[in-house]
Amino acid sequence: MKAVGSSVVDYVIVSEALIADTLFFHVADFLSTLSDCHCKLTFGLLASYSPKNKEQDITILFPGKYIWSETSTQKLQDTLCQPNIRNSIKKYLDSKFNLSEDYIEEAANECFNIIDNAASKCLIFRKTKLKGVRKHKNKKWFDLDLVQKRKSLISKGKLLSKFPWDPIIKGSYYKCYREYNKLRKYKERKFKQNILDSLDNLRDNNPKSYWNLIKELKEDTSDGPENSIQSNIWFSYFQSLNFNSDKFKDRLEEINITQYIYHEQNTEDLVASAVTP
Repeated sequence: MKAVGSSVVDYVIVSEALIADTLFFHVADFLSTLSDCHCKLTFGLLASYSPKNKEQDITILFPGKYIWSETSTQKLQDTLCQPNIRNSIKKYLDSKFNLSEDYIEEAANECFNIIDNAASKCLIFRKTKLKGVRKHKNKKWFDLDLVQKRKSLISKGKLLSKFPWDPIIKGSYYKCYREYNKLRKYKERKFKQNILDSLDNLRDNNPKSYWNLIKELKEDTSDGPENSIQSNIWFSYFQSLNFNSDKFKDRLEEINITQYIYHEQNTEDLVASAVTP
């Protein structure tokens, strides 16, 4: 819907072959902060896959790292020449490993343990710090006025989703929507202008504060993620996507029956066309 009264139709396009494999199609409730006239659409498709019985290895991050310097090479070489380390290396070289997956894994682990044991005696080890999930923070110019205006917009949007054809509610929502966008742009523009004015004043009067402000601005412009998602979390998430929910059980049975009938009909047609002179 729009402020002028015209309607907007949201839809999902799939190929004709995928229509029979569509599990569901859902139109979410209207969310005012997502769009001014569109609703979020969700749909599910039945994916054909062949699960492997073999367990897949999950890459685990190394628990830390060794600090390397200019003298680390010589220190590690001297440590590898110690009697106990040399005996471990000799024992490893004399061992016979078959070219199977298990033996190769065992050989790799023994080699790693020898190097790790030598490195722990001569190098500094630093453990990996696990960082928590970064919480979303509002911009510095997003002050209390904008917070209250945004709450009012969300409240009016929920009311509009319940009564989409009420002209008073619709007019109130779009008025609040325009005011919110106008206030947001004004606050952001004013905040940037204040920074520019501060830089002009502090450059000659207070150089220390000037560079502190420059450093703060550089830290604020970092758009990279605080930490990456670990591989085992990715693996568990995508593995869970391959399990069919019980609520789609009837729909899956219907799809299987339809595909079976379609396959039988095509088979009969192919046989008939092959034997027909």
